[in-house]
Amino acid sequence: MTPFEVLKAGLRLLNPRERAYLGVVVVIQIFIGLIDLVALALVAALGSLGATYVSGFALPQSIRNVIETLGLGDVATQQILVIIALATGFLFVFRSAATLILTRRIALFLANRQTRISVELAKKISTTSYAWLKRRDLNEVIYATTDGVYSLMLGVIGNFMNVLGEAFFLVLILIGLIVVDPTTALVTLIFFSLLGMGSYRLVRSYATRLGHESAKFSIHGRNQISSMLLAYKEIYAFQRQRKFLDDFVSTRQVATQAQGKAGWLQQVPKASAEVGLVVGGAGLIGLQAWQSDAASGLSTLLVFLAAASRLTPSLLRIQTSFLSYRNSSGGAEITLKTITALENAESEPLEISTATNRSEYKPLGVEVSNLSFKYPDGNDQVVSDISLRIEPGSFVTLAG
Repeated sequence: MTPFEVLKAGLRLLNPRERAYLGVVVVIQIFIGLIDLVALALVAALGSLGATYVSGFALPQSIRNVIETLGLGDVATQQILVIIALATGFLFVFRSAATLILTRRIALFLANRQTRISVELAKKISTTSYAWLKRRDLNEVIYATTDGVYSLMLGVIGNFMNVLGEAFFLVLILIGLIVVDPTTALVTLIFFSLLGMGSYRLVRSYATRLGHESAKFSIHGRNQISSMLLAYKEIYAFQRQRKFLDDFVSTRQVATQAQGKAGWLQQVPKASAEVGLVVGGAGLIGLQAWQSDAASGLSTLLVFLAAASRLTPSLLRIQTSFLSYRNSSGGAEITLKTITALENAESEPLEISTATNRSEYKPLGVEVSNLSFKYPDGNDQVVSDISLRIEPGSFVTLAG
């Protein structure tokens, strides 16, 4: 399954109300992006106002109209600069705090869904036929019920929600830049698009492969530990500890290296963005110094730096979330395959009765009437029409 197919299958596990909740979250993320867009416009106004104030030129007509509309026409330019700076800082801080709170709500929401799906999986497993369970890898079933559900809900769906919200935010920022300064917007769009796509293409397939390796060898390592504990006497008697340890070391080495590389991989976009920001800023300064006067160059540079201060972290969050999304798809796929296998398996209805109080318990014995039994994969009855009564305190053995 591709990561996108894993995402669609995971969303189908949510009911319509839960999917609608995620849609509302996306709308809230867009609203938060609009707040950041307003803050970016204030930064552009601050840069233009500051440049004209320092150079002694008259204010642009558009900024003068906005100032008069807000009723600040009689306020000194220095005071207007302070007001705009404070408002800009407040909006940036509010946006960051709102994003943090919203991300926490999404994580808790998906954690609760994770609990529900794990419980439903455990219930299906407990009511399925023993023959189905014998054909499965027990540690794979355990992984699918626990870590695999985590990878599906938080790793795949949670990270995709982060990518979606940040992508809307980037679009809004670029729209704002086009309104403020089309040239800077075009340069910023081309520069950050090339930077983002280049670093993502460099690591995307590698992240998916590391996710599959981590899940596969983590399960294999659990199988080795389980086998060692079940056959401990034989391993100890025949001095096979070294053989077991050699196999376990090689398995754990592959699993831990995959996990370590996946963690390191998330630092690659950060390093490339930091280098790109320095190179882009230096190139823009040189271009403006060559084509324009100092005031215009300062204004453009302030707009670029303000946009970069929001675009760079957002771009990093998109790349980090997308890498985690692809990395988690390998473990989530195991859960989805287990769910599909359980849907096709034979199951029995589960009815949990209220436990009887131990103080009221009275041994009454066991009575068997017309008991017949055959194995699920067999055609012949092993036991046929047995009727007997077992008195309290006695033992009965069927041998054959």
